[in-house]
Amino acid sequence: MADDRGDEIATFDLSVLVRYADLAVEGLGAAREEIDALNVYPVPDGDTGTNMYLTVESARDQMAERLAGSGGEPGDLRLALASYSRGALLGARGNSGVILSQLIGALIRRIGQAGPDGGLETKAQYLRRIERDTQIEKWDMTNQKVTLTGDRATLTGTVTFFFHDGRAGSADFIDKFVWRDGRWQATGSELKARAPVGTNL
Repeated sequence: MADDRGDEIATFDLSVLVRYADLAVEGLGAAREEIDALNVYPVPDGDTGTNMYLTVESARDQMAERLAGSGGEPGDLRLALASYSRGALLGARGNSGVILSQLIGALIRRIGQAGPDGGLETKAQYLRRIERDTQIEKWDMTNQKVTLTGDRATLTGTVTFFFHDGRAGSADFIDKFVWRDGRWQATGSELKARAPVGTNL
């Protein structure tokens, strides 16, 4: 598929995702000892490759389990993506596994935000699009952190907004989610002023 500029937009289906999950396990399984031997990042403990391997293995197994129990809907790509991300997060081992699980989660969130034309809309872009105050020039999201407790998760961070006249303000936010029907669903959002408009950030 191509957009108006003639650029190719990559598309894939469930079979591609399943194959990717298998290849990730196979690839890291073959390279785990070599990566362990590098012993440099994120801490020199000699298990980086093993931790990454166990993380993607957990992601693949969680996805396979969810698809097997999907009740006649084995082709549900959205369910597969969500369960793969969740499996990586829950099965993350060590610092390297946690980092990898966050990268996987970020990638899948981007895929979930993609429209039929391949375009993406980030949370910052969404806030900017719906903001009625045309004096705001841009938004910036920082310090984002995910906390998982059972079937509930929270996303915290800071949103900073900048005005055309040089003023700025910021607020801490918390977004709440629950795991339901095979995907994370938003249940609420809170915003608390951190630095008032006019603060020199």
